[in-house]
Amino acid sequence: MKPFGASFGTYEPMKIAHISFADSRNLGPRLYALDISAKLEELPELIPGKEYAFRETGGKPTALKVLRSSDFSAKLQEKLKETYVSVAPVAEVYPIPPDLPGLSEPIKRTVGTYNYYIAELGLNVVAGREAKIPTLAFEVDLQCNGKDKTDATTFALFPDDRIEKMTPIKGKISLGISKLLTFIPNPVGKLAASLVSLDIDPIDFAWTISRCRIDCSGPKNYHAYWRVYDTSNVQSFNPIMILKTRKSVTELTAKVHATYEIKTGFLGATDVRTDAKPIQILPL
Repeated sequence: MKPFGASFGTYEPMKIAHISFADSRNLGPRLYALDISAKLEELPELIPGKEYAFRETGGKPTALKVLRSSDFSAKLQEKLKETYVSVAPVAEVYPIPPDLPGLSEPIKRTVGTYNYYIAELGLNVVAGREAKIPTLAFEVDLQCNGKDKTDATTFALFPDDRIEKMTPIKGKISLGISKLLTFIPNPVGKLAASLVSLDIDPIDFAWTISRCRIDCSGPKNYHAYWRVYDTSNVQSFNPIMILKTRKSVTELTAKVHATYEIKTGFLGATDVRTDAKPIQILPL
């Protein structure tokens, strides 16, 4: 078992499903001043039969032409290979013992019905020599063999917006687990009091971005979402979740996909969305 917070041994590139980019040669200068309330078919500068998406830029909608992977040219494929996002093919999973000393009473009352796990995913971000990835969204859909999708949900997630306000020591943050099974981030070597003691302590979370913003949503849900933005280049990181599953759940998969923006000379600002990739969590 690798230490939590450490890099995974292998990563597998996430296959790009499609890209979308502004093509002013075909759409004209009005592209950047579209009425956000206008219907797609009512915009004369858009080409019939083509697919479009919209991106908000400075409060104004920008139309983006969608290009599916089957239409990528050989030159574009080679350029995209230089900048890629990949994930570890397996998750690091640690079951939280139901008799763990220090658990709060509200948690203790649920352990007869639910199991709790700490699950760590690996996300590797590599920007090409002439490229930057200033924005990235990473999404996780939990799929289980329970009777209902809510039989397996996230209970807590990390990183979240608290990390923006911290100053990492040597690029690391120590994560503790509270008695209520939430993540408590602290500078390395300064874990807070009132934490439960786990065999995997300490959890070191690597984070060296000096400036960024993070949106994180999904606790108490089967869909989790991280968005890192307002930075020059998104770095690799390990999303960590505390999962809550019914005792009947014996199979659990995280289907992950990424959406990110590449800024480079060969296409300008380009939005990329990957195919979903399954990562097994249960059985252990």
